[in-house]
Formats: sequence, structure tokens, C-alpha cells
Amino acid sequence: MASYERTVALPSLLYLLTGDVAPLRLAHQGADDSYMGREESAGLLSDLGRVKELERRLLEEAPAEAWTTARLHPYYGAAVSARWMLQKSYQHTLEHLTAVWQPALFWDL
Repeated sequence: MASYERTVALPSLLYLLTGDVAPLRLAHQGADDSYMGREESAGLLSDLGRVKELERRLLEEAPAEAWTTARLHPYYGAAVSARWMLQKSYQHTLEHLTAVWQPALFWDL
């Protein structure tokens, strides 16, 4: 999840809020190798927290019209807004949380 936030969500958010395609080009260069083989949960959570903090600051500083301006997005293949992307990102996060919690909550069934 931390890798997704760093390599897809954050560059996408920068692009959707500003129209600058440079972050997408950087993200498109490949997977985030800094996460390959890492299993230290504290470090991964810390990295995720840093990326989420950057996203939060971007959103706080964005003008109101940036939330609803739709731009053609290469990953999604359609024109999407920052609001749509955040809703999609939240849904994606909930899917991961469901996958983690279901076995723990229903282990005895």
C-alpha cells in the first residue's frame, strides 16, 4: 500500500491538482524498488504516513476548483477529478483493510 501511494496515488494527485504531467512521468518509470523485500512493518507504516502527510498538505493548499477539474488520466483511461481519485483511493484502502481484517474476525467460522 505504501508503494502504491508513493508511485501512483501521490503523482496522480499532483497531476490532477496542477495539470503538471512531470510527476506522472516519474511514476511511470517503474515500481518503487525501495519497498522490494522489506518486511519491517514499522518502517513501512512510517513511509506510508509520510506520503499521506504530503497528500494531505497538497489537498489543503489546492484551490477549490482543482478538486473538480477533470483531466485525462493515463492509468484510469478516462478524464477524472482529484475528488474521484481520492474516492477511488479510499475504496482501494478499504479493500486492503477488509482483506487483513476478515481472517482475524472470522477465524473460527
